[in-house]
Order: sequence, then structure tokens, then C-alpha cells
Amino acid sequence: MSQTGPRPKPTNLKILQGTARPDRLNRHEPQPAAASIRAPANLPAGAKKAWRELARPLADLGLLTEIDRPALVMVCIHLDIARQAAAELEEQGLTRLDENKVERKNPYLQILRDQSAQLRQWALEFGLTPSARTRVKGAAVEVEDPFEELLERRRR
Repeated sequence: MSQTGPRPKPTNLKILQGTARPDRLNRHEPQPAAASIRAPANLPAGAKKAWRELARPLADLGLLTEIDRPALVMVCIHLDIARQAAAELEEQGLTRLDENKVERKNPYLQILRDQSAQLRQWALEFGLTPSARTRVKGAAVEVEDPFEELLERRRR
């Protein structure tokens, strides 16, 4: 059965965004175990770097579980390939001479465009785009004030 309309968001993401309504929550939604933030061994080096950048923040928000790991792998792979294409563009420039000495668009532009589109689709699943992030409301973080800490030590 195909679904129409936007894909449903995971309950954890709805809670973080403040849009969770008790009457619309799936009471039978599976609750997979939290994932290890250790990168899979078979990831390329650049994708492992992306994993290290993303896994901890997603785990801290409760958005990385064992069954989410393959999706995060895809985010990391697409990000790695996009970064490689961007580096090639930086080195080679936006245009290249073809075999007939005609200036053409660098093929890495298309690779970057394709990978960026795929990355965006996967990133939406985790709320990693700027617009998705503006809707996420995490728990208030208490920032320690060094001055308050000093006063507390003096009181003791």
C-alpha cells in the first residue's frame, strides 16, 4: 500500500520539535535500542570522519538507534563523496577542456549536485537540515557560570 503525503516523523523527532500530540502518536511504534556511536569498520576514511561529526549529537538527541545506523551510513557516504567532489572542483576549477579543447562544465559539478541531493534526502530523516533544525527543541541545557561556581566555592 503506497502512502500519500509527507512521510511520518519518528516520535523522538516530534517530541524534540514540540509537535508531538498524544492523540496522534503511534502507541505501538517500535523502540529500538540506542546505537553505539562507533563507526562501522567498512566505512571509507572520509565517511568515518563524517560519522564522528554526526553520531554523538544524534545519539545525544535520541535519534540514533541500532536500526538507524544504515541510514546514517548513507548520510556519511554521500557527505564524503560530496566533499571529495568539492575538493576536486577547488583544485580543477568549474570548467575543463574536453578532448577537442572546448571548455566544458567540470563533471565533478554533476557529482556534487547528485550527492548533495541524496545527502539532503537522508539528512531530512535525522532533522539535519537548517529548516528541520529550527523546528527541533531539545531539552534546556544548563550552562555552568564560572562566577557562580567561584561564589559557591567561597561559601563552602
